[in-house]
Formats: sequence, structure tokens, C-alpha cells
Amino acid sequence: MTANWTLRALPCAWLLLWALSAIAGLCAEPKPAVSGAGVVTIPFEYEDNLIWVKALGNGRELDFIFDSGSGLTYVAEKTAERLGLKFGRTGSIHGVERIVRATDVGDFSVSLGGIPLKHVPALDLPERRNRSLWHWHRRRQADGLIGQEFFRGRVVEIDYRRKQIRVLEQPEAGAGASILPIRFHKDAMVVPVSVNGLAAQWARLDTGCATALEWSGDVLDPTLSRNLPTGLVFETTVKLGDRRVLNVKVNLHAQSIFPPEAGLLGNGVLSRYRVTIDGRRLLLLLE
Repeated sequence: MTANWTLRALPCAWLLLWALSAIAGLCAEPKPAVSGAGVVTIPFEYEDNLIWVKALGNGRELDFIFDSGSGLTYVAEKTAERLGLKFGRTGSIHGVERIVRATDVGDFSVSLGGIPLKHVPALDLPERRNRSLWHWHRRRQADGLIGQEFFRGRVVEIDYRRKQIRVLEQPEAGAGASILPIRFHKDAMVVPVSVNGLAAQWARLDTGCATALEWSGDVLDPTLSRNLPTGLVFETTVKLGDRRVLNVKVNLHAQSIFPPEAGLLGNGVLSRYRVTIDGRRLLLLLE
């Protein structure tokens, strides 16, 4: 009798262990692939011209936008409320076309690919909507932003074709890669961008920008009139280092989005290449 009971109970015990491990797995960050050389590979989804990654926030899997144009890593206010986080001191930051509320939150930590990110405030992220021909409908909402602090001191490769991010020991770009210098303007990474063959101006390196190029710098010969209407969209040639990029759609702004930067270099251009952001030597490599 005892033997028969044991044989019947074992499958139930294994089933219980499997169920417990499955529940634990729901709270675990997707494990990045780590090679023998210490390379961390993080898969992503490319949706609405944005890079979406799965990050671990307080034991929960969350949808974050991989945003090199954001100075810090932020959690969305609505996500912070859903997680029951405690709100502290409130301030404001300069967002795209508006001032955005930022609030300190306690007892919250985020990691991406096993890499922890410290001091993650809450941000009043706007709801993203898409206007169809017939009605407004909700689009995918971000739980937060992985900011450029992720890139500091690291070599980060973004492969849009394979939809993966790799954190490398050394850049692996080939000899034919175009190389641009990176500077820091306050907490933003900027690179030189030339439009219409004019002198290069510094624009924000922004993987959180879904368009190709948001621009407030010179687009015409300086001897000609600059009376172009804001909101004008046109296609032109852009030069990045020694690389000429054809048919780039430019959204023109009358004033700088982040003074004194000339614009935002977004995924509409970056996604044409395998991008390596070398946060150690401050170089951008495109191939």
C-alpha cells in the first residue's frame, strides 16, 4: 500500500515543483545570453520605430523603451502607482516640446540584462496614441525608459536586423564602419550631423526618437533666407562622418528642442545600420 501511494504521489510532487518554478519564472527577468567572452545579449522588439526591452523592476517584468536620448532611467508614474511605490519630492525636467513632471520614488530598482540601474525616478510619460482614419485607439504603453546612463562606460551594440542589443568588451565593427565622436551636452550624448552639405552641427543621439531627424539647425545656404515654416517635412541628404545617408525625412523646427542642440538623430536613420555606442572612448560606429 505504501509503495503504491508513493508511486502515485510522485507525479503530483513533481507537478507541484514544476508549478512553483513556473510561477517563480514569471517574476524573473528574461535571462540574457552570456558568452565566454563576457558578452551580454539582450533581445528586443522593434515596434512603432522604437526599441522595446524587457526589464526587471522590483521582481516584475516590465516594458521599457531603450532611449539613449533620455538622461536617466525612469519608471512611468502610472506603473509606479500600479506597483504601490511611495512618491517623494517632485521636480520637473525639459521634455520634448513640454516640461515633464519627475518624482522621486522609494524602494524601486531596475535591471536590464542583469545590469542594475540606480536612482530611478518616476516620470509623467504621456499616453501614446495613434490616429486612424476612423477613431483614436490606444497604443502600447511604456512602463519606463532605459536612459543613456546605461551606455556610460560600456560598449553597446544595437543590431536592428537581428533585434538584439549586445554589451561588449570591445567594439566589433569592421574596418568599413563610419566613426563619429560623441560629446556630452549636460546629460545627453550628441554627435555631429550635416544636413544638405552644410557644416555639421551637434544633434542628440536618440534611440527613443521614432522619426529619422528632428532638426532646428541650418538646412539652407546661410546666404539664403531661413524663412521656412516650422513643421515642414522634407527629404534630403544627411552626412554622418564619412557616410552620406540618402532620402532622410527631416522634420523642421523653428526653435531647438534641447538648446543648443541642433536636433534629434532618431531610429529612422539609425535603424539602417548596426550601431555601436562606445561609451568608453566616446565614439559612435555605424556599419
